[in-house]
Amino acid sequence: MCFYPLQLWPMTATRHMKKRIACGIVVFSALLSGVIVWKRAHNVAIEEPRNIVFQEHNLDIKEIKIPSIDEPIWFVKTKNPTVAVFVCFRNEGTRNFKDKPGGLKLLFALLMQGAGKRNTTELKNVLDENDINFSADIGRDDSSFSIYVVPEKFQLAMDIAQDVLIHAHLPEEKIKIFQQEIEDDINQAKGSPCVIAGKEMAKLIYPPDHPYYITDDDVLNNINKYTKDDLLEIYKQLFDPRNAYVIIAGNISDEEVRQSFEKLFAELKKHKVSSFAKVKQKTEMQKCGEFNHIDHDIPQTIVLFTHPGVKSDSNDIFAAVLVNLVLGNGMNSRLFVELREKHGLVYDVGTSITESDMLCLIEGTAGTDPRNVNKLIGKIKDVFNDLAEKGITQEELDFQKKRISDSEDLSSAHKIVSFLAGCRNKKVPSSRVNSYRNNFYNLKLKDVNKVARKSFDSNKLTFVTVGRAGGKND
Repeated sequence: MCFYPLQLWPMTATRHMKKRIACGIVVFSALLSGVIVWKRAHNVAIEEPRNIVFQEHNLDIKEIKIPSIDEPIWFVKTKNPTVAVFVCFRNEGTRNFKDKPGGLKLLFALLMQGAGKRNTTELKNVLDENDINFSADIGRDDSSFSIYVVPEKFQLAMDIAQDVLIHAHLPEEKIKIFQQEIEDDINQAKGSPCVIAGKEMAKLIYPPDHPYYITDDDVLNNINKYTKDDLLEIYKQLFDPRNAYVIIAGNISDEEVRQSFEKLFAELKKHKVSSFAKVKQKTEMQKCGEFNHIDHDIPQTIVLFTHPGVKSDSNDIFAAVLVNLVLGNGMNSRLFVELREKHGLVYDVGTSITESDMLCLIEGTAGTDPRNVNKLIGKIKDVFNDLAEKGITQEELDFQKKRISDSEDLSSAHKIVSFLAGCRNKKVPSSRVNSYRNNFYNLKLKDVNKVARKSFDSNKLTFVTVGRAGGKND
């Protein structure tokens, strides 16, 4: 699942990208929202943003078609000192290896333990000496790799990527070490109230036969069984070029891009094959309107809540994203003002639209005194009901449009690639990328509130609480 910053970019490329972008968004959001909270507290009118200008981006996206992959490479030539590369292999995530729980995680832990002619130390040294940032990542639905490198070392970085994707050593003597690390990580996290709540929520959202339903117990019961042959079998099914899309930004030539990826994908085509199929996204949860409490001796009760989202390819998605900003994104959101500013029930609360290939959800989290759990849940439902019945105001719509307009920064190759990865996952054609934000700018209040009415329903909220017995729903 991917949480996109300010809920604008459908899926950023990797966890590393998400962390970097989110930090900037949090700082921006806190500063901007703080002004609104102060004005509300002092009964100062919040000015309606006037003359909101959504400047269209000016990215010159070149589509480079090469054999072996169906989708063209998106390349943006920039003068940035760093070349950023993102390659995503769709339909190659943990859901595709449900019969080998934890196997994909173990494989990715071993990927950098030597590749091609270099052992673990030599591989690390060549990356460090040449300032090459290479990372591989896995999710529920896909696998990917990212490269950040100076232009002069781009070809070296691509050669290393080819070794890692095709000729990783997966040393047998390291398998036991990483099996133990994964086992230790899971056992250490078992007592975390957030982990406990997340596991319980997953049980409510996904039935046992769902591809996303892989428990830590499944991993623990299988992780030590995997041999090198098992991992090689998984490895052969990963990085199939037929599932790939590529995004690059940096100061290199079209021909460098073409030659490098023709070489990489030709080799991948020789070595890789998978039979993974696309899936259809849904918004229906297994159970709606549920409440589960788990006793845990901690001072504050953790409250998770989940609500069906809106399909990513729906015409309603942009309105739903904006309504979620009003609902639970930042210090000026309805939930923050209602739960903290007015009633002092929480220190923080927030919601995100969480998208995956198979499900789209609105997810939220909060923490409160065990004695206040029922009141907190009631207030959350009230906010959802209010959105459904009355919608948002023109003032809120204008404010969020202004916030969106001010928030995007495409000043670096990394940020360009991250933004384009989101567009790519949204199936936005390259010809419409520069006008992407117009999807928000063109929203009218009546249309937004129509989506709010049909998409938000407090009766569909599912809650999980973890804390002392006072959190039970009496």
